[in-house]
Amino acid sequence: MLLQKQQPNVMIGTTMDYLAPTTMLQLLELIDQEGYQVLTADQSLVNSTRGRHTLWPSLVSLRRVAELGAVVQTSGAVRIGTSVCYADLAEHPSIREAPVLAQAFAAIGEPHLRNHCSLGGALHYGGSIHAPVLAALMALDASVVVMHRSGSAQQPIGTFSERGQRVPLPAGRLASEVVIAPVPSSISGYVALEKTVGLGPASGIAVCLRVQQGIVEDVRLVLAGFTEQPVRLTGAEAVLRGQSLTAGRVAQAMDVLTVDMAALDGSQTPTAYALHLMRVLIRRALSPHLAVALPA
Repeated sequence: MLLQKQQPNVMIGTTMDYLAPTTMLQLLELIDQEGYQVLTADQSLVNSTRGRHTLWPSLVSLRRVAELGAVVQTSGAVRIGTSVCYADLAEHPSIREAPVLAQAFAAIGEPHLRNHCSLGGALHYGGSIHAPVLAALMALDASVVVMHRSGSAQQPIGTFSERGQRVPLPAGRLASEVVIAPVPSSISGYVALEKTVGLGPASGIAVCLRVQQGIVEDVRLVLAGFTEQPVRLTGAEAVLRGQSLTAGRVAQAMDVLTVDMAALDGSQTPTAYALHLMRVLIRRALSPHLAVALPA
């Protein structure tokens, strides 16, 4: 295991150790110790501590643990290691089979972000740079394997967010992989708002529909970029579920967005303007599928 002593950093005024274990067991044992913090490959850790006084004496890198850098596709699920960068994931055949996720990666135009961001950063530290990808995974009802030195558990990815805010992992826990099970008879996509400045992630909406004989059996609408973490629009979903997907039904779903908006914490967008943008996104996301969902 590599241990590299760092010199005092004049920008943050402290000395840190950098450790790069090569096995999962070493990694889990290290992060179970007080003051040892997971270091992902992107800016997520830096962004999460900016403006705060929280610093750790030791940072534990994930990059040398092979299991975290793999994508495994089976008949039952796709399992994504949390160290795989977004650029590699965007090119993986299994990701292209899920349009909502492929389009979410495409919404991140900045090459540096695409080549250095990973699901590890998204799950451990969050931040707007990960919003499209997290929204797509929530729409797909993905789950996360969380490991500890005493065992592991699988939990829905939605449990990492509450009211648009991040729910931190407890100390000593590692988000090791994301599991995506196939969604039969589904229609999915990510619709992004046009950006006039910059190449960072675009705010948008992730949608996943399951339609049978013209009826919406299940639907997930997940808003990205309006709050720290993506948010499911459960009120709008309830209006659509169990009904034919008509223009009138979509309009009714947009009418209840004020209830969904009231449940959000920390939105930086004025309420009236946010509601307008949300309605635009829902209309753009669902309108192309109206004919698909209508009975023959």
